[in-house]
Amino acid sequence: MNNRNIGYKEKDGTIVKEHYDTGGSFGEIYKDYDAFENQTDEVCYISELCDDTYTYADYLLMAEEVYDDLGAEGEPHTLAKLLFEFSNWQSPSTLIDEWHNEGEFIDYPLDHGIKTIKCKKK
Repeated sequence: MNNRNIGYKEKDGTIVKEHYDTGGSFGEIYKDYDAFENQTDEVCYISELCDDTYTYADYLLMAEEVYDDLGAEGEPHTLAKLLFEFSNWQSPSTLIDEWHNEGEFIDYPLDHGIKTIKCKKK
């Protein structure tokens, strides 16, 4: 098990959220890095404000749907990984909206160097 995981699964499969604080944002979430990184069909994220569950496939689908609109270069997996990493309390779709609304430029270190996501303002 990855010690970066936030929250846990009980023996009966019930998912328990835990408090997460980045220093700038915080909330009660569930985040399973193992499930995401191994690209399983297990739940890898549940946001603070709702109990919608997200798997790696959900993140990849969202990345594919918004890929061109965000002006990202590279593979959809790169954007999916960024979405997962930056999901700290909000839903991934809320995060995408934030990126759009703020027109953010995000430089983020990934496995093979720095990737830049340039978001177009809506």
